[in-house]
Amino acid sequence: ALETIDVHKEAQELKHCLSGGRRVFEVSVNPQPSFDTFKSQMRSAKERNVRLLHLAGHGESRCGFFWLKEQAVSTEYEEVSLDTFIGILKTELAGANGGTIECVVLNACETEDMGKKLRGAGVSHVVCWRSEVQDDTAREFALQFCASLNEQDPTWPRDYSRAFQHAVARIGSGGGGARAKAKHVA
Repeated sequence: ALETIDVHKEAQELKHCLSGGRRVFEVSVNPQPSFDTFKSQMRSAKERNVRLLHLAGHGESRCGFFWLKEQAVSTEYEEVSLDTFIGILKTELAGANGGTIECVVLNACETEDMGKKLRGAGVSHVVCWRSEVQDDTAREFALQFCASLNEQDPTWPRDYSRAFQHAVARIGSGGGGARAKAKHVA
């Protein structure tokens, strides 16, 4: 059994954060998707000019994310191999493939191995967690990361590294509602 987390709250807060002000990002939310839904969304990522893919949920180092089962009535999850996940995502990466995705946020416990494999597959920027993380801490980090992106000049390419550094500093200094040691986020 997996701990209950509030991915809907995170989705709504991120949508509010990124849709306000200058509207630098157009936000599409698919809370708790099945892997089939994820595959479907990836097929249209280039046409929708997806630059940032944010995944929130349950994670584990050996399999990456737990995906909601397609026909689940409650919260039944399935594991999908990292190779399968990366194979689908790899077709939509910015660069040689002609895709648009340049940053992937893995906002779930123990996603560092998954992050390393994504970097090896060609994702320019990956944000992940080395350890287990509390839901409130992960959500606050994501909000600080996206707020920093939203504060950047919209005429320049996004500086994901700077946004990461800002988010780590803000949650580490008590600037957010939750604290996390920087060593846990990668």
